[in-house]
Amino acid sequence: MTPKLHEIDLSKAEKHNCPGLNETDDFLCLIDGRLFVGRFSQQWYGWNFDGWTSCSCGLQFDAPGWNCSYWEQVWRIEK
Repeated sequence: MTPKLHEIDLSKAEKHNCPGLNETDDFLCLIDGRLFVGRFSQQWYGWNFDGWTSCSCGLQFDAPGWNCSYWEQVWRIEK
């Protein structure tokens, strides 16, 4: 079965939060021109993405245009 991708509207994101992100689904993320698959967890500062492979601590979600964000696109993976 082929998974379906549902794009998250990043234009609705504000600072470290974005409608459509959750802790239960897997996500495909385009970050600084590279694709990563992982999950988000809610932290005191907002969302943290565990699929970021550059370090073991994950990557803080920052809305595009906020805090030098490298986030370009995010898709929720429907299984």
